Amino acid sequence: MSIYELQQLVGPILSVLVPLAGAIYTWYATQKAAARKEIEGIGKRLDAVELKIVAAGHNSTALASVGAELERHDRRIQSMEDELKHLPDKEAVHELKISIVSLEGTVKAMDAQLTGLNRLVANVDSYLRKGDEK
Repeated sequence: MSIYELQQLVGPILSVLVPLAGAIYTWYATQKAAARKEIEGIGKRLDAVELKIVAAGHNSTALASVGAELERHDRRIQSMEDELKHLPDKEAVHELKISIVSLEGTVKAMDAQLTGLNRLVANVDSYLRKGDEK
């Protein structure tokens, strides 16, 4: 198999895999940051609810309102936990990083080979053009 055939075979595969790996990693990082921010916001709201409970004392209407708000927060926390279960774990992200580095090395090696091949084609082209001038 020649270098050109190898380039024709591997080039399209790498042109899909490298951006895909980058997109997956970016998605994972943004999902994790968004989830962390949402959890912090829920914690702050729960603190506010706790203050309402203390302030409410024995007022049943206020307690019912606080209970409904706690139930809403519980549902939101449960949905966040369900979403977090589907995110890749530390090991999966590490494997993605290793794959991306491996792909980067392969792309660099192919780039070096293609640079040499381009020079060879340019030399052959130049030689053939000089032959036409005579």
